Amino acid sequence: QWYQRRVQGEISFVYSSVSTKLARMQPVLLLGACLLLHHVYAQPLEYFYTVSTQTGEHSLGEGCLKRDWEGTDPEGLTGHPWVANIQCVEGTYKLDGVNYGGPIQIWVEKGSMQANDKLLDIIGSSIWINVGSEVSLEVKADSKVWVVGAPLDVRNGEPPRFVNYGESEDLTPASFRHYHALDFLEDQAENVHDSHINNGTANANNLVWLSKTRVDPSSILVMNCMTESWVDYHIHTGGALYLSFSGSICFHTDQIRCINSGEARWTSPNLFYYESFKTASEPNMDSLALSSVMGMDCDVPLLFAVTNFDPSSPMGVPIFTEQPCVMPDGMEHRWGYCEHMATWTTRYTTKIVTISP
Repeated sequence: QWYQRRVQGEISFVYSSVSTKLARMQPVLLLGACLLLHHVYAQPLEYFYTVSTQTGEHSLGEGCLKRDWEGTDPEGLTGHPWVANIQCVEGTYKLDGVNYGGPIQIWVEKGSMQANDKLLDIIGSSIWINVGSEVSLEVKADSKVWVVGAPLDVRNGEPPRFVNYGESEDLTPASFRHYHALDFLEDQAENVHDSHINNGTANANNLVWLSKTRVDPSSILVMNCMTESWVDYHIHTGGALYLSFSGSICFHTDQIRCINSGEARWTSPNLFYYESFKTASEPNMDSLALSSVMGMDCDVPLLFAVTNFDPSSPMGVPIFTEQPCVMPDGMEHRWGYCEHMATWTTRYTTKIVTISP
C-alpha cells in the first residue's frame, strides 16, 4: 500500500545526544543535550497499527494476550515506535523488573492497571517509564492497555545509576511519571479548550500534562464531542502517534485511511495532511463518564491520545502554515511530503552508558 512505500534516499533529522568523559564506574544514565544532524534510512510516511499489520501475538497466561507491532524508533521521530497491546479477560498480568528496552508510555484503554504503586483506573490514564527505571505493573482482569515507545524489555537485576542534579523534581528527572485522567481536578493537569479541531470552534477539550524536566514527556488527551469534525492540513514536527480510545479518526492523503477504537496510527514529520473525526454509533461509557467530569456536554464522545505533542513550546505543536515540497494532487487537496526533513525531538533523550572493564 501507499503508506508502506519507501521514499528514496536518506532523511536528515536533528536529534539530541551528549558526549562526556566518564571515570570507570557502573552504568550511568545520561540526558541528550547537544543537537547533531543524524542520517537514517528512509521510512514510510505513516504507519497503521491494526490487526492486519501486527507482527506477533502470544498468550501471557492467566487469560491474558499480548499483540505486538515492530517499530524502528522508540521516540517516533525518524520512524514508527514499537507498540504492544495487552488484554486480560479473566486473570491478571504482572510484570516486575528494570526497563532496558527504552522509554515507554502505557495507557489504559479499558479497565485498570496498578503501575508503580498507583492505581490507574480511568480510560486514557497512563504511566511513562524511563529507560533504566524499575517497573511494577499489574494489568487487572477485564482490562486493556497499550504500550508505546521502545520494545517491552523488562529484566531482573539492579537498575543503573541515574545522574543526579539535586533533590528537587524540577532538577533531576523522575524515573517514571503518572498521568491520571482526573489529575486536572487537583491542578496537576490542565482541562483546556482545543484550538485545532474545526479551527477552534468545536466542542472539544484537551487534558494536558506539561513536561517538568524536558525528559518526562508532555502528554495530551483529546475529548471531542462533535459528531463530525476536522483538523486542517498540518505536520507534526516531532512525528506523532494517534491512539484511538473511542470513535474514528481518518487521515486524508492520496486516500482516506481511518483508525477506529483500539487502533493506532503514526505519522512521519515529513507528511503534510488533513484529518477528520466521526463518533461511533454507540457511546463508550468510560469516555462518556470522563467527558461529564470534564464538564462537557457529550452524547457520543470521541477520545484519543497523541504523542510528541508539547504545547509549552512552539516547536512541540503541529504546524499549519508549512507547505509540502511535493503535492501530488495540487493545491485543491494539499496533502504532500518532503523527501528530506531536518527536525527535532520534543524532549531530551535518555541513554544507558556502559564502560568496558
